[in-house]
Amino acid sequence: MADMRFTLLTDGPSDRALLYVLDWLVQLRTSTPFESRWADLRPLSRPPEALPDKIVAALDLYPCDLLFVHRDAENQPLDFRTAEIRAALDLLEIDPPAVCVVPVRMTEAWLPIDEGALRKAAGRPKGKNPLHLPAVRQIEQIPDPMERLYGLFREASGLGGRRIK
Repeated sequence: MADMRFTLLTDGPSDRALLYVLDWLVQLRTSTPFESRWADLRPLSRPPEALPDKIVAALDLYPCDLLFVHRDAENQPLDFRTAEIRAALDLLEIDPPAVCVVPVRMTEAWLPIDEGALRKAAGRPKGKNPLHLPAVRQIEQIPDPMERLYGLFREASGLGGRRIK
């Protein structure tokens, strides 16, 4: 049983990948057994739209000792997004401590740097076909990181035609 639980509330389902990064960071900082969960609000009959409502729903469905609240910068300054999260949290006067998670570039921009993880996610962990991974120094210049990531998944899958769907 975990001594600590944390929940990650994200902008969208693809940002769930941040959970692995947060797991790694928490492991670096504590030897306390922990459980991490992603707050998937999509199954709700009326998923909340406003950030304070999302936070309330996440805490109701995924009680925790620490809440990570993610927002992509989306061309906004880091301070703006952090203030937005803090304002939502202040409105609620929530119990567990919360941490702002604001990637300045879309999370998807950083995912194409691990070939093994891409192949595993595509269902072919032992695939040998060449992948056209971007250079790490160029990662933040990718114009559409989400499309690039999906393209790499298609490459890694080795599938074509109707099977790629």
